[in-house]
Amino acid sequence: MLIKGFISGIREAFICRFEERLLYRLNSLTKITIFLLTVIATILLSKTYTILVYTIALVTLGFTGMETSRFKRISLSILLFVVIIMSFSIIYLVPRLSTGELDYIDLLKQVFVNGCKFYCIALSFSIYFSTTKPQSISCLLEKIGLPYKFLYPLTLSIRYLGVVMNDFENIYDVQRIRGLRVDSGGFFNRIRSFLSLFIPLIVLSIDRLNDMVLALENRGLGLYKKRTYFYREGFGFKDIVVAAVFSILVVALYLIDQAVLPIGCFINLKGLSLL
Repeated sequence: MLIKGFISGIREAFICRFEERLLYRLNSLTKITIFLLTVIATILLSKTYTILVYTIALVTLGFTGMETSRFKRISLSILLFVVIIMSFSIIYLVPRLSTGELDYIDLLKQVFVNGCKFYCIALSFSIYFSTTKPQSISCLLEKIGLPYKFLYPLTLSIRYLGVVMNDFENIYDVQRIRGLRVDSGGFFNRIRSFLSLFIPLIVLSIDRLNDMVLALENRGLGLYKKRTYFYREGFGFKDIVVAAVFSILVVALYLIDQAVLPIGCFINLKGLSLL
């Protein structure tokens, strides 16, 4: 069930379902700006409390701008993946404790900060693709100057990831009904069980790709160089406010992180300064 829950959360991150919430009504440019600001924040911020504040701000945006249950599935799946990476990071850094290069507090803080950074990037990436229509993504990239014949395969592959995840869930349920046990048995038994899942998935994906190619050829994809769109997204007041808030937040946290603003000087944890 853990595997199915993880796949379900990843699938939700690549499928756009329009809802009457804030993030779905924002312009695609605003959401890509939030993603770029997140990348900049992960590069500039190094203190524990500053990156934690930005993580909380991003999670708050997700809960307020998306359906709560859907955002929970996405964020928990990403969190599970981040926890696995953090566990391997701790195993890798533990030998440095014996050499005196790090103490256990510095090790935990370093792993926590890096985990928060990876979580923020993955979460903002998921928010963008789960709340933005593929047509909006291709329209934005075409405005930048990228040719549509390269953009369409990109947006199609993004949508296809969600379809593949959905197929995997269906195959997983069917194989479990037939008696397949993925979560039990030895290592080689689990490998064989996973092959029983992935082989039907590969065959089904190849068959669907063939149908997709025929459909695109029959619809005359690439016949005209210039692409037309049914609608164009506007840039409204909400977009300005959200982009401005996150821009100011990144700048403020960077100034605090560099001790330009003295707010962080008063933050202590059990007598140990986080600066």
